[in-house]
Amino acid sequence: MSGRPVQGPIFRLLRTREAAGLLVIAGVAWVAVIAQARGMSMVSGTMGLGLLAFIPVWTLMMGAMMLPTVAPVAVLYERTVSDNRVLRLGSFAATYIVLWGLAGIPAFAIAALLSSVAMDHPQTARYM
Repeated sequence: MSGRPVQGPIFRLLRTREAAGLLVIAGVAWVAVIAQARGMSMVSGTMGLGLLAFIPVWTLMMGAMMLPTVAPVAVLYERTVSDNRVLRLGSFAATYIVLWGLAGIPAFAIAALLSSVAMDHPQTARYM
């Protein structure tokens, strides 16, 4: 292998200041997720949290995992607008994370249901 950086349109997009900002935010979110996880023991799918506590933790995890994947698209979007580029990129990323946060509501309901079944009917849970 040569010592040259990987080439291609996606990798060029990721070498922008905007993408770097999103990746730094994702990195900070990963550090927070790891710090949160270190204090947990074996718990249910809801992490032993109620809905109001679950959603911020879920949203943090989604930010850590999903911001790196959307960074190239966000940078492409930012390049298509001509005014308030930073504001528009921030709005794009914030809306993306808010929507992932809202996806935590059905995720919480499903996890709570499965945890309830697992506690009340361990044999049934084995097959789920």
